[in-house]
Amino acid sequence: MYFSSGEVAKQLSVSVRTLRYYDEIQLVQPSIRELNGKRLYSEEDLFQLQKVSLLKSLSLPLHEIKQMLTDLSIAEILTMHVQNLEQQSVALQTSIQHTHTLKHILELEGQLKWDKLLPLSLKTEEQREKQREAWLDVMNEGQVEQLEEDLPKLSEKETKKWVNLIRRVQWCLNQGYGPTSELGELIADDLLLLSEETFGGDAELMGQFWDIRKSPDQSERVGLYPVSADVIQFIEAAIDWLEGKGEC
Repeated sequence: MYFSSGEVAKQLSVSVRTLRYYDEIQLVQPSIRELNGKRLYSEEDLFQLQKVSLLKSLSLPLHEIKQMLTDLSIAEILTMHVQNLEQQSVALQTSIQHTHTLKHILELEGQLKWDKLLPLSLKTEEQREKQREAWLDVMNEGQVEQLEEDLPKLSEKETKKWVNLIRRVQWCLNQGYGPTSELGELIADDLLLLSEETFGGDAELMGQFWDIRKSPDQSERVGLYPVSADVIQFIEAAIDWLEGKGEC
């Protein structure tokens, strides 16, 4: 069974002009070329064209694709395609997380500043690895893995609780309510419950996290969202006050 250029173009979503060009550079040529110039493609030709499409999705130049059509089996090409899709999936998930982060920053601050957009848009795999190494400077591998799974990075739906808690602290600061006020106690109580949930009851892990959180430099090194010093101080004072009352 043979297919005309128009039929092939329709089935494979390529232009007739592209098919003609592939023929000219001897990338994929039709099995039959009639006297009137009409090109007819066999099913094997269509198979080759599909292989070209898969390799093009890897952003390879046509001269390399031409060689690969000879050297690689369809199984090898499909494996390369799957690997490429997996890389795209990771990049897409990273972009989604960054977008969630920007949304939460907007909720917290009411605006987005270019200097906070820039590191999000430029974050690379190398930068992420450096951040992981920074975590490993102060924690063991198991703790870092748990943090990567559970740590609120202001980029997941469940971290809405953390966002709201920080906003409550900011509201108290703006309205003049101190950490020893009733509102401060409620915030401290909610934060302890949320920390218990986030860190799975691991007091050591929670303590190490907050030690890092209190340091702007360390927070930046590990890639944590920047929370202002006055918010951190309010939270610490509120927790100290609440725990002090409990000991009385």
